[in-house]
Amino acid sequence: MNAQLTPSWRLTDEHAGSSHAVLLHWATGEAFGPADIVVCYPSWGYLPARLAVERMAKTRHLTPEGHAAVSAFCA
Repeated sequence: MNAQLTPSWRLTDEHAGSSHAVLLHWATGEAFGPADIVVCYPSWGYLPARLAVERMAKTRHLTPEGHAAVSAFCA
């Protein structure tokens, strides 16, 4: 499963360090779980990754699979 949230961020379950979905920064390869604190963009400040994913998902036209991935990650 891959859900592209922004040009820089995506949800994926295809990350070697995890058996579940992670928020992945494509340029650095850094992966974050739902409770990890992340700065996705400087203007957003520090947020739990699940809140950042919810924020990014609001502006995307996701597939049903993408919506399911966001819901599962943020639950």
